[in-house]
This record gives sequence, C-alpha cells and structure tokens, in this order.
Amino acid sequence: QQVHAQTHVMDFDTPIMPAAVFGSFGQKHVEGDFEHTSIGFNNGTPTSHIHGTTLPSGNRASQLHSDAGGALFRRTDGADFSFQNWDVEKLITALTTGGNSALHVVGLNDGSVVADVTLASSVAGSTVNFLSLDANFGNVDLVEWFFDPAGRGVDPLTVPAALNLEIIVDNATFGDPIPAVPEPETYAMLLAGLGLVGFAANRRRRYYY
Repeated sequence: QQVHAQTHVMDFDTPIMPAAVFGSFGQKHVEGDFEHTSIGFNNGTPTSHIHGTTLPSGNRASQLHSDAGGALFRRTDGADFSFQNWDVEKLITALTTGGNSALHVVGLNDGSVVADVTLASSVAGSTVNFLSLDANFGNVDLVEWFFDPAGRGVDPLTVPAALNLEIIVDNATFGDPIPAVPEPETYAMLLAGLGLVGFAANRRRRYYY
C-alpha cells in the first residue's frame, strides 16, 4: 500500500484528552487539524461519550465502552483525509450472555460508507493498518467505530449483554487523501476508447483526403 508523506498522529497527550467527552454538550478532543468525539445512538443525537484514560505506560489513550455508543474522527475543516492506523491497547468483544460482538470501523465520504473493517479481540496489543485492510480508507471525510451488537445507530442500553464491551486506542494516524488506483478494467476501457477515437480520426482523414 502507498504510504503518504503528510501524516498526523493523534496521541491524546497533546493536549491531554479529558476523562469524558460528552457529545450532548458539543465537546470534542482536538489535536492539530483533527477532532475526536462521540457519535449518537438515538437518531443521530450525540448523547454518547468517550473517555480519556491513562495507560500503564503513562500515555493517554481514548476509551470507548459499549454503553457509550460510538466514536469518530474527522478533520476540523471537514476535508477529506486518509485513515492509516491505530494502536489497539485493549479490546473486549465477549457478550455477557455468550458469544461475541464485533467492532466495526467504517470510513464515510459525503455521507456514504466507503470502507468497512470488522475487528475481533485478537487484535488487542497490536497496530491495525486500515489501508492494508481496505484501501478506501485512503479517501474519507469521517471515520466512525461502534460495537455490533449493539450496532450503528442503536442505543447500547437496549442490549444489556453488550454493556461490558470496551476498546482503548492510541496513536491514531491520519494523512492527506490518497487517490484511488484505477482497476485493470478501467485501463482496458480507457485503451479501448482511445483506439476508437484513433480509428474515427483515421477514417475522417481518408474521407477528406
């Protein structure tokens, strides 16, 4: 995958992310050109919250519980960007009634989901490279993550088995948008179109001369 030169790392230490960021109060954590806040689980109403938490290393990180709905990243100016990776410090996906939930990380552009990755608890303690999992994370204007169940846009309080779910992330890395690489079929169509244009031009030359 292409590695973009212009990157920004949100480490939640500069400035320190507060103990709670409540979307209902319009609060958000901002580092450089990027912001981090909660997403609503009730018709888009931002009533959920995320936490700043301190790791054993002393570094600050972002913590999401299932009963907090979901969380997001975006540029402060709303422009497109690439979402490259983050460190998963902790991920609990076990439902209290048995079985597992999953963490969905989705990239959106102009309101449409263009990238979707599902993470299991096995990624805890590792760095997740999103561009290698879905190249469409290279051009997004919003990144959201949430547990399913409960699901995107669902109040987790209605899914009691999901209330122990948790993820802690650190060092979220962003870059400038990465243009999509055309598929081989696109090149084939382009060459075919150029061939037809050349054929038509050759016919015109023979007709007039």
